[in-house]
Amino acid sequence: MANESSKSKTGDEVIKFRKLAKQAPHCMNCGLENPNFDLLCLAHANGIVDGKGIGMKSHDLMGAYLCHSCHDLVDGRKGKLTKYEKRQMHHDAWVKTMKWLILEGHLG
Repeated sequence: MANESSKSKTGDEVIKFRKLAKQAPHCMNCGLENPNFDLLCLAHANGIVDGKGIGMKSHDLMGAYLCHSCHDLVDGRKGKLTKYEKRQMHHDAWVKTMKWLILEGHLG
C-alpha cells in the first residue's frame, strides 16, 4: 500500500505535467511556436487503451502538448480526420512530448 507521501508526490507530478504544457517551446504536432508560453495545452489521449472511458479522461501522462487548433483536430471538434488519423496524430505528438520532457529533465 502506498504511503501518503508517495500519493502526494504522484499528484504533484501530474499537476506539474499539466502545467508544463505552457513551457513547451512549440506544438508537438504542427510546430506552432509558443514564445509567450500561452498557446499550448495538454490534450488527453482519447483511446480506451489509454484509460479513456465514458465521462472519464485518460491519465495526464498520456497527454500531448498541442496548440488549440491541433487539440480541436484530435478531439474531433474540427476537421474530418478518421479515427485512425486522430489517434496517430495524438500518438506522434505524445512521443515528441515525452522526448521533450525527458531531454529537459522533467521525466526520467
